[in-house]
Amino acid sequence: MTKKKPLPKKEKQPAQPAKTPSRIILLWLTVICIVTALAYSPTIKNQLTNWDDAKYITENPCFTTLNGDNLKKMFLEYYMGNYHPLTMLSLTTDYLVAGRDRQGNINIWMFKTVNILLHIISTVLVFLFVFLLFRKPDVALVAAFLFGLHTLHVESVSWMSERKDVLYSAFFLASLVSYVQYARQNKLIYFVISLVMFALSLLSKGQAVSLAVSLVAIDYCLERKLLSTKVILEKIPFFVLAVIFGVVAVQAQRAASDITDYTMYQRTGFAAYGFFQYLSKLVLPVNLAAVYPYPDIIRRTVPAHYWLGLIPAVVIVAGVFTFFKKLKEVWFGVVFFVINIFLLLQFIPVGGAVYADRYAYIPSVGFCIIGGYG
Repeated sequence: MTKKKPLPKKEKQPAQPAKTPSRIILLWLTVICIVTALAYSPTIKNQLTNWDDAKYITENPCFTTLNGDNLKKMFLEYYMGNYHPLTMLSLTTDYLVAGRDRQGNINIWMFKTVNILLHIISTVLVFLFVFLLFRKPDVALVAAFLFGLHTLHVESVSWMSERKDVLYSAFFLASLVSYVQYARQNKLIYFVISLVMFALSLLSKGQAVSLAVSLVAIDYCLERKLLSTKVILEKIPFFVLAVIFGVVAVQAQRAASDITDYTMYQRTGFAAYGFFQYLSKLVLPVNLAAVYPYPDIIRRTVPAHYWLGLIPAVVIVAGVFTFFKKLKEVWFGVVFFVINIFLLLQFIPVGGAVYADRYAYIPSVGFCIIGGYG
């Protein structure tokens, strides 16, 4: 009798990570949104502040009536050192919807509620962006949780005058989500949506110009060929819009700010100090304040310790490109933070403070991604 040949052994397949059920992901995302809403709900009872709120709400000449003349002013004029017609339009819409109470006072709760809703929308968009980019629901959920509840975001959400922050950020993140979908699926509709969302973001706040460079980081993360004709041509409309609105934003700031007498050398010191402060307050958000003023506006000097901020800046950037290049979440998180905070480090005068909590709103997404990975 002939012996039967033994059947070849099946090679063991590498274990695949268990997929998280969609209903569990949705449940956790719902919990994050509810907790975020509860955390910010007490601010609905807050009243107007004595810092910019009067200019944007009670003294706004375009506020109470939505007509052709007011729309023309919104879209053709600077206001409070900014060009943000959609922000002005959204505040006017809130007033027209909520109106005044029986005593004739403006119903402030509407403005607060819309800010919170926009923040919750952005929290969901952070989840979608991180999930679509890395395909890791756990990282995306933690990133969304950190973004929704981070203390450094209180100024952007609770302060009515910062409607521009939560409004531009919602469009900004929607643009990123659509772009990732386009990069992965190569469907033109996603590209068009991304470009439209970018334009709406720019019309809400000039800070959105950094999105154009962020797209390059996304391409690199997705291992697209950065120098291919297709990828370069895709970026042209984004960079054209970024340059146009960037020039407009600088002109608007110069028209309203008088903090322009520092040299570029001195501003490098401010940039180093601001970079360190943003990082430290993202990690440990204590000693927060409404304003962080320039140190010596009389003699125009820069304290020596401001320059120490260059050390963590150089170490972090060098470390990412040396040791963490293969850890996409860490690499992208740091690069995204640097790209989106760079223009706010006072190389170009922005506002009347060395740094501000609200400026970290979108850049903090990079920090939240690293936290989600950790």
